[in-house]
Amino acid sequence: MNFVARADAARTVSLTVRPAGHELLLAYFGVDYARDLEAQGTLDAAARDEVVKIFGTQLGSQIRRSTATGWVGDRWARGSYSAARPGFAHCRKVLARPVGERVFFAGDACTVDTFGAIHGAWASGVSAAQHLIATLARGRLAPAVPSARSR
Repeated sequence: MNFVARADAARTVSLTVRPAGHELLLAYFGVDYARDLEAQGTLDAAARDEVVKIFGTQLGSQIRRSTATGWVGDRWARGSYSAARPGFAHCRKVLARPVGERVFFAGDACTVDTFGAIHGAWASGVSAAQHLIATLARGRLAPAVPSARSR
């Protein structure tokens, strides 16, 4: 079950309750807000505050453990999930297409139905790996282009 806790432009928050049936609650913050919270070290506290605002102090007091992941500061991730403009989610299929049968992409941004979720990223990775294996089996992998270093 998903909730948009706050949708104002500056401090967006959404919550996913019991993802895949697990006893979890995931909080997602819009990039600017996430950046601020991460810099202040207050991601956990902000997530708890949002839970209490929506579900009340009784649920808030039942939270036994929390973990915050600072994806904004990760130089490789630069954020935690993908977002498409309304009406353009179908364009994600383009991201999943290999480039020249040589470069294969995977991740939550490459799925139309499960974007923004770890299981979507996982399924996309499996699909890309299967496509790569099939390409190798057909002997259709494009030859490597020598890099400037190898010349």
